[in-house]
Amino acid sequence: MNCRKLFWMLTALCLLIFSAAHAVQAQSAAISGTVTDPSGGVVPNATVTIHNAVSGLERSTTTDSSGTFTFPNVPFNPYHLSVNAKGFTSYAQDVEIRSSVPLSVPITLKVEGGLAR
Repeated sequence: MNCRKLFWMLTALCLLIFSAAHAVQAQSAAISGTVTDPSGGVVPNATVTIHNAVSGLERSTTTDSSGTFTFPNVPFNPYHLSVNAKGFTSYAQDVEIRSSVPLSVPITLKVEGGLAR
């Protein structure tokens, strides 16, 4: 095989790999949000989980000292989002990533054993 043919084959392979990587990256977005209590105070150290039952993808993170969380590069799909924090009732909702626009999910937890309104 001559050098020119090898050069063009490697160039085509590199372009193919770059295109595939770019396509995968473009098919995802971020899910982020802030977890608060009923008075608007932030809830640090809450566990936030997203799960897709079909693909089996599951990711968990913990809110920071500002009550915020982020899941970067989440593939397009519907997800079940759940939040658990000590002293609060569990929270769940369904979210869907359909575009590369980041999804912001504000979450307010109810105090465990609190009065229902």
